[in-house]
Amino acid sequence: MQKPSIYTTPFGKAIYLEGHHIPNAVTFLTKNVKMLELSPENVQWVLTTRVIAQTPISGIVQHIIDAKKAPAFLFLDFTRFTLSDIPELFTMDEVTIDGGNLPKNIDSITSPNLKRIWINVTPIVKSKKQPGDKTEISDIGKLHSQMVRGILCRSYDQATGMWLPTNIATFIIESYSMIANLLRRKLNLSNDQYKLLRILLATYYAQLLGDPKDSLKMPKLLHGCTKTLGNIADIIGIMEEIEEFRPNNGESLLTLPTIVEVLRRHPTTSERMKTFTLFEFNRVVAGATDTQSMLTSIDYPPYFVHMMLKIASGHKHPAMNSLFWDAKVKRELGNFCSDLNRSPEFIKKVMI
Repeated sequence: MQKPSIYTTPFGKAIYLEGHHIPNAVTFLTKNVKMLELSPENVQWVLTTRVIAQTPISGIVQHIIDAKKAPAFLFLDFTRFTLSDIPELFTMDEVTIDGGNLPKNIDSITSPNLKRIWINVTPIVKSKKQPGDKTEISDIGKLHSQMVRGILCRSYDQATGMWLPTNIATFIIESYSMIANLLRRKLNLSNDQYKLLRILLATYYAQLLGDPKDSLKMPKLLHGCTKTLGNIADIIGIMEEIEEFRPNNGESLLTLPTIVEVLRRHPTTSERMKTFTLFEFNRVVAGATDTQSMLTSIDYPPYFVHMMLKIASGHKHPAMNSLFWDAKVKRELGNFCSDLNRSPEFIKKVMI
């Protein structure tokens, strides 16, 4: 299986990320990067700023600093330019680009200096009283959030086997499958429809988080999700039920369009579900805030993990907060974040 990248997600394709935004940004940066890049001294100064309250995100940033991975980031300040001169990509706060994972046709012409994780600090830079003053950040939490999203994307894109340890991956899959709760309320799903949808969503993310060489028909990571999805026999039964919707006898990626098609044509479906569309799915999940991030996270695990970490760090998002509203689930999310920050295997995988 070919892992998704931010460019191959439906959201990335819809905004012409690969064909339009990235080429424009690379051309602009190649010409102006020396004027835009924060100096090493300024970067060191910025990264000494600490948040008042420690959060899961600030904990990962500390791992980044301790591992001396700050040079992996290209911190960009566009305050010398007018908004009309800046490529549109850099006005998208919710899109983080890893210059080390550009589309192949662009990567070959990109200078080594740009092959870092691009972080736009312009919206959070305080005005300088004197031209030579050090750069100060008005929202260190937002900076940390961008850094964590960037390092998660880089580690996922460069992983050759399974991205994260099994126990961490299974919790992510179970959390993603809880998107079914949002649709259950919106569409008044029966228990059977809800169970079907949750297993289908879990299967999709188990494929994206598993080893690319694993079987797609029955991803190995699903075996660790029986606590929330039901026994393995139920899961296998549903996989057998939907084989007709999947090419190659089930050995194909179970995509969201396929999931919607299954829901519309399954024997248990209701009249309402027969008209259900992928657009409706996206609208329910995306919410009114962090829309770009959520639309990307539907198909791209680093963004979904980043959203989980943001929620655990106190961020508010209607859809994501509703997944973790239950006290027990909140505790599990807290334990998940602690596991991330204490797991040598996770730190090793992410601090590549």
